[in-house]
Amino acid sequence: MNEPMGWCEVKNHLGSALEMLHKAHSHLYEVDVNERSLTHWLAVYLSRLFPGFEVDVEYNRNLEEPKRLQLTVDTTTANDIKATTVFPDVIVHRRGSHQNLLVVEVKKGPRADGTRDAEKLKAFTRPEPDGLGYRFGAFVRVNTDGSYTLNRYERGEATFQSNDGQGSAASSADG
Repeated sequence: MNEPMGWCEVKNHLGSALEMLHKAHSHLYEVDVNERSLTHWLAVYLSRLFPGFEVDVEYNRNLEEPKRLQLTVDTTTANDIKATTVFPDVIVHRRGSHQNLLVVEVKKGPRADGTRDAEKLKAFTRPEPDGLGYRFGAFVRVNTDGSYTLNRYERGEATFQSNDGQGSAASSADG
């Protein structure tokens, strides 16, 4: 049986897909398109790098049921939580199973607020039944010049932040 894919391999594939995206579609960055246009193309490139997995954009199913997370409600105190239907930007998984490898949330530019995305990634990577059991989460902040920063999430926690930003996402040892 194959060993599960580790963070270094996942991170390298994600970095390669981001570089392919910027190289092939730099115009999208220059004209400030909607984030969904970027995540569509990111998913296209990721699908080439993760054979045996499906790569979906804004996929809202957990098996046959709507994908729901316990998230704090924006308009109340931090102690209030609500089961919210969620649409992750990009996921790498095997449909119809609990083999959820990677969930990606993307923001454009240095000023975009990623607080809600960080909360979602923590919930996506928490083990079931409290979360959805994704092995890895990645918060990617992309800039118009193709540089990016990458935050890794595992087991419901942010575990690494890369700030080197020149199209690389160096990380510590494989998780």
